[in-house]
Amino acid sequence: MIDVCCALIFRDGCLLAVQRGKHSDHPDQWELPGGKIEPGETALACIRREIEEELDLEIVPHGFLFPVQHDYGIKQIQLFPFVAEIDSDELNLQEHQNARWLKAEELFKPHWQEADLELLRLNEKSILNCFGENDDNGRENQRPT
Repeated sequence: MIDVCCALIFRDGCLLAVQRGKHSDHPDQWELPGGKIEPGETALACIRREIEEELDLEIVPHGFLFPVQHDYGIKQIQLFPFVAEIDSDELNLQEHQNARWLKAEELFKPHWQEADLELLRLNEKSILNCFGENDDNGRENQRPT
């Protein structure tokens, strides 16, 4: 089992999604940025390091969601999600080919990697709360069908 951290980075009511490169394990699929926890490294240290390496950003983690385990057949991962914010408007993509900021209603539109999609579904209610959007009756937004 490979331990991996990812960051749900929010800015101005939107969530950051990044697209993997054409020559990666999961070409052109979208993911939450992050990476493998190194031996002796804490999950928190890992997510800060990975976001610095992948996006040239410093994050401010302020929450943790339910992790997921996923079997890709060739590898099994355990994905530990952090909720974080950034102060900077500038992304400097080092490993990804594209990035986009998703609104709550767009959460399930990208072609997500399987583990990330599983994580989003498991934590959907908490993630929608992070967008800070409710309908007129105070109910949380629901995933589009």
